[in-house]
Amino acid sequence: MVRFLQIKFFTCSYQNDLGVPPKTLVKNIKGRKDIMANRYRNERIEIKLTKEEKEIFKKKLELSKLKSMGHFIRKCVLEAPIFVIDMNEFRKIQTFIGRNANNLNQIAKRVNTTGVIYREDIEDLKKENDDISREMIKIQNILARKYI
Repeated sequence: MVRFLQIKFFTCSYQNDLGVPPKTLVKNIKGRKDIMANRYRNERIEIKLTKEEKEIFKKKLELSKLKSMGHFIRKCVLEAPIFVIDMNEFRKIQTFIGRNANNLNQIAKRVNTTGVIYREDIEDLKKENDDISREMIKIQNILARKYI
């Protein structure tokens, strides 16, 4: 007696790559949602990345040596500090330093041409240096309060 081996070929339009018809897939997806509802972590987030961003992400994931991508992302999101820097304090210092440098250049130019330096010019420079020092101390205090 001769037996024939029956082989069925399926196309991807009718069935997925695993040979499962689409109706079965829908049932499985619905079943998975029920399972997801009972999980501790049942919320999903999806992001889009460029190829370059994805490569950077993969490299950092490998360097972290964490168990899974989910663990890596949770660690980054939940444990990484967020720094918000008020740049106004730095702009004030930049303004004071610019004024101080300008005044110093004017004094140096006058001294080089006339050979005379005025006490008021020296006092102005000292005052501007004190203003810069005060602003630096403010920034140090702000940083110490926020990040220590």
